[in-house]
Amino acid sequence: MTEPRVYTHYTTAPAAPGGEWVRFVLLSDTHSQTTAVPDGDVLLHAGDLTTLGEPADLERQIAWLESLPHGVKVITAGNHDFCTAPGDWHDTRGRELDNKYGVAHDAAAPLKAARMLEACGMQVLLGATSTFVVERPETRHYEWSVYGSPWSPEFERWAWNYTPAQAKKIYESVGHVDILITHTPPYELGGLDKIHDGTSVGCKELTRRLTAPRHHKDALRPKLHVFGHIHEARGTNVLQHEEGETVLVNAALVEYDQDLWNTQRKFSYDVVAQPVIVDLHVPA
Repeated sequence: MTEPRVYTHYTTAPAAPGGEWVRFVLLSDTHSQTTAVPDGDVLLHAGDLTTLGEPADLERQIAWLESLPHGVKVITAGNHDFCTAPGDWHDTRGRELDNKYGVAHDAAAPLKAARMLEACGMQVLLGATSTFVVERPETRHYEWSVYGSPWSPEFERWAWNYTPAQAKKIYESVGHVDILITHTPPYELGGLDKIHDGTSVGCKELTRRLTAPRHHKDALRPKLHVFGHIHEARGTNVLQHEEGETVLVNAALVEYDQDLWNTQRKFSYDVVAQPVIVDLHVPA
């Protein structure tokens, strides 16, 4: 049997299958928090590493992720990671949001973040494609392709936001990949983008491409699509298509303190979920 194996709740991580299998450990929306992370071959983080994008928070998150034992690590950013966003956004809307939430605006934050991300020992994908190989003697050599994107549909013009009219261009560079990492969920696939009132707020362009007919030029058929952004919609689903299936994972780990937000408009997060484990068979 080569169907993907998915684990969302565990006291002890199940034994890694080894052989022709690769273990992926998935995280998203850690928001400056750390937690226990099971070992695996590949660690993927789908963005919102920080609370409000301060360079010191990003530095601590990078140090934590770098300390983990996984041989391959691939990360992207999210709408809360202000310091990773383009400088023109940071100097305008970013400054407004810093003032709104009582964060000291640091004009050099984008440069500091860029230097940290460039120097870290992980693949950082901000709208780009890369490849990796899992080096294990018993595992067949295979070059996995991965695309990572920090973008999400517009919400109060936060970092890495796009309008519906911009969505197609945002993802036009995504070709065939084995692994898709986006901060935003796709729209209405498995209910993994529903906010508390049941409204779906994911990306319609991603759904269009993930569900496009097999031979359509825009069809996307990743083996695994990991995302976050909508904390309350965390979970997994499997998208079936003619060629096989795509494992969909909303790997958001935290919830925020609603009372503190209601009374003081401050963000405070607690880890409420475990990293998701997905074991994938090495493609033929």
